Amino acid sequence: MSFRVVNTIYIPGLDFGEKLLEPLDATLVNGMWRTEDELISNVTDADAVICSGPLQPFTRQVLSALSECRIVASLGNAYDRIDLEAASEFGIVVTNIPDYCIDEVSCQAVALMLALGRKLFQLDKAVREKQVNFVPPNRKAVTEIAYPIFRMHDQTLGIVGLGRIGTATALKARGLGMRVIAYDPYVLGAVMVSRGVEPVD
Repeated sequence: MSFRVVNTIYIPGLDFGEKLLEPLDATLVNGMWRTEDELISNVTDADAVICSGPLQPFTRQVLSALSECRIVASLGNAYDRIDLEAASEFGIVVTNIPDYCIDEVSCQAVALMLALGRKLFQLDKAVREKQVNFVPPNRKAVTEIAYPIFRMHDQTLGIVGLGRIGTATALKARGLGMRVIAYDPYVLGAVMVSRGVEPVD
């Protein structure tokens, strides 16, 4: 009987490792299940499970139903809703991806910050609605719509939680000349300073 991997967070178009499983005589079953009952109904015969740790409830009840399961792999860095104590008790290894989407999330945060600071959303809306065309005599309309536009240099960015994503965001902001302050009770002040970040309480 082939090794059965059940992917409970299937997204069409994404590669979930079908080609890697082929030489192992493993079967990949894809689905999208969000509740305890749905998970129990669809994953009880899995040898391995791919899931979204922060979204799906891998509770003691669900894990106890996985009689053949050896591993639950969270597709991302979080595993908030996986009962680690129960998994350990049932001999199920739980894994995550600590560096999942660090650059993507930090880039998105900086992109949104720039868009807000430079009033891109307001200007985009104005251009689409033909309120302004950036050419005199409509110049006054631009200043009315977009005022004030901020220089990012010397602005202050505050970050709560200076983990991997927070640090990546801080480094990008420092590259724009911003002052970065952060609060994180788990990161030493000296470590923050070494990253160009000012620790605050």
